[in-house]
Amino acid sequence: MVSTTVQTILLENLTTASFDNWTSGFGLAAENVTLGNVSHIPNITGFEDGPRFPSYIRTPSLVLCTIILCIGVLGNIMVPCVILKSKDMRNSTNIFLMNLSIADLMVLLVCTPTVLVEVNSKPETWQMGEHMCKAVPFVELTVAHASVLTILAISFERYYAICEPLKAGYVCTKTRAIVICLLAWGFAALFTSPILEMAKYQIVPYGPTCLTQADTPWRISFFFGSILIFFIVPCFILMILYSLISKNLMKPAPGLVQTSSGSLKYRKKVIVLFLKG
Repeated sequence: MVSTTVQTILLENLTTASFDNWTSGFGLAAENVTLGNVSHIPNITGFEDGPRFPSYIRTPSLVLCTIILCIGVLGNIMVPCVILKSKDMRNSTNIFLMNLSIADLMVLLVCTPTVLVEVNSKPETWQMGEHMCKAVPFVELTVAHASVLTILAISFERYYAICEPLKAGYVCTKTRAIVICLLAWGFAALFTSPILEMAKYQIVPYGPTCLTQADTPWRISFFFGSILIFFIVPCFILMILYSLISKNLMKPAPGLVQTSSGSLKYRKKVIVLFLKG
């Protein structure tokens, strides 16, 4: 009876000790796994570590962007210099062209360095801070919208010069061209201003990001409105204007008779050169 009791006590102690050792071992294993995962978190979330674009993408991007930046800045600076240097060049058409060169210059100076920074950073991250997160998309869209409006103004000026030459003298003036350019920039900046609220700078586990999401009805309306006002409608207007211009150029002058097909070919060449210019 005593031996049976001793055996029972020893068995209970052995079972308890084994269970305690097993659970403590499991706890240590879980603790080691947890600590192991934690020890790797800095490598995942650290801003200095992590994947990068391969060199065969970064190097060509650096070379091409540098070439585009240098040539583009030089060319777009020369346009205002040439126009402002000569009085004969200061007409309404060249004022619009100078406005386009200023817009292109802004794109080059803002967007090209941004592309270089993004290519040399971790994918899907933003390394230029909160202010640039809002400024870059605002400048990009404002310049694009102002450029579209300027191209529309140039097209209307060509229409008046060819189809309504008697009105062109007092419609297409330098003062009016300057006012139209200022209004184009003002309207473009005003219409694009919601992007300042939509662009969000956030710190996420893999690094800082800059997101512009169309996740609400009014944001979706903003993007669709931008496409409609600054792309679809201008395309239709340009098609109508250049159709009228082409029709006017193809039409024979009153009192003149076409004697050969050579004059018709000449008119077609003039139209092609005009549309290319």
